[in-house]
Formats: sequence, C-alpha cells, structure tokens
Amino acid sequence: DDNDGVADGNDSAPLDNTVCSDNDGDSCDDCSSGTFDPANDGTDTDGDGLCDAGDPDLDGDGIDNVCDIDQTAGDDCNLNGALDSCDIAAGTPDDDGNGIPDECEDIEFIRGNANGDGSVDLGDGITILGYLFASGAIPCLSAADTTDDGQIDITDAIFIFTYQFVNGAPPPAPFPDCGVDPTPDSLDCVTSSCP
Repeated sequence: DDNDGVADGNDSAPLDNTVCSDNDGDSCDDCSSGTFDPANDGTDTDGDGLCDAGDPDLDGDGIDNVCDIDQTAGDDCNLNGALDSCDIAAGTPDDDGNGIPDECEDIEFIRGNANGDGSVDLGDGITILGYLFASGAIPCLSAADTTDDGQIDITDAIFIFTYQFVNGAPPPAPFPDCGVDPTPDSLDCVTSSCP
C-alpha cells in the first residue's frame, strides 16, 4: 500500500502515492499531491476546472495552446494572438503556399501599370486621368503612382506619356518587373497583374 487513500484494488499504481486515477477526467492524476484529492490534483492556471496538464487553453484566452503565441513559439504576422499556421489551417488565404497569410504580405505590382493589364502603355496614363477626373477605379494605387511620391496626381499621367512618347525616364522600382513598393506611403494595392 502506498498510503494515498485509495484502495490498492482501485489504485492504478498501488506502490506510488502520486499515481492512482483520474476520476474527474481533467488529465491530472487525482493523487498528484500524494493523497487522493481530485479537487486539488494539479495547477489550474486559468481557473477553469481543468488542470494545466490537460487544459487545451492554459491562459483562458479562447485560443488553443497549439495555436496560442503565449504557449507555442511561432510567427503571428497579423498580431491576432494565433500562430500563422493556425490562421491558414482555419481558412485564412495563403495563395502562394509560403506559410505566411496573404494579408501580411505586400502585393507585388509593376509601377506605371495603373490599369492592371501587365504592361505600361498609353492605357495606363488614360486610366490615371480617368481616376483623377471621372472617378474611375484603380485596383493598385501604388502602380498608378508612377513618380513614387506617395500620391496620385496629373504628374503621374504626364510621366507615363513622357516615358511612352518622348523617350522619358522609366518609372522607378518596381519596374519593369513585378515587385513590392520600396517606398513607404499610404497608397494601397488591392490587386495587380503580378502573380
């Protein structure tokens, strides 16, 4: 007999007073303290009635331990408290399959490709003018900012026309290939022709 208060016939380890059973189903042995005490059989950090050893949410924040950045190391690019891998498993898009939710990645674009057709040409200057004077839509404002000054204005259209017709300077990066905006600004890019 191990003197834990549990009859040897009902004790899963009759010679170890810290092991006997888990009658309350909280994943902690009811004799972990050396005597049979299901109400006090292990640490319960969040006070939810489940001891830490079997609690899927140790800190009670509603995020399972395996996805909780407080409990499991990993990246949380959108700072929502859940690991990126768990966000993706729950349905957050990761179109390129790189393990980073799309919402955390800058969208690649070609500077000057305001109409999103994949090339910089006359149509892009016209699209910029339509945006400025006829409330036209531009899916990637960063692409329409051909001067890379952080705003869309008439100089962006003039820049495109000068580049196209009088051998003017090409747009700054990212150009002529897809890339992310190297200059921080408030312009957004919802979609682009880049993969």
